Amino acid sequence: MCGPLCYAFWLWRLAARWQWISTSPGVRQSDFQKNGLPSIPAPTNLDPLMESLAKVSVSKEFGLHDKDTGSADVQVALLTARITELTNHLQQFKKDHSSRRGLLRMVNQRRKLLSYLQRTNPSRYDSIIKKLNLRK
Repeated sequence: MCGPLCYAFWLWRLAARWQWISTSPGVRQSDFQKNGLPSIPAPTNLDPLMESLAKVSVSKEFGLHDKDTGSADVQVALLTARITELTNHLQQFKKDHSSRRGLLRMVNQRRKLLSYLQRTNPSRYDSIIKKLNLRK
């Protein structure tokens, strides 16, 4: 019996073999398609530098001061961005249940932060709801 890690390993081996074969001299792409090997798309949205720049821009936009990275406003904005990305991912991969669980955790965390803001500072709550286009 092969578990998820075993399948991931074999997919990795297949991808490595595909890369080696596709760059080898004398091997044509049509040979590749005949063998039934899938084409592997280039990874997207994996650049950590771009993610950190996006976090900095969100913290500047929603922060209370220049170096604010942990206020409830910034946390809600960052969670909203991650929730949007995961929602798009789950529309494509409907059976990804572990990501769906993570999405539910993020939605609940955002809900808790928003209820905290509503309790403590209603004006900040209203402004963040309008900026982020949330339904409440």
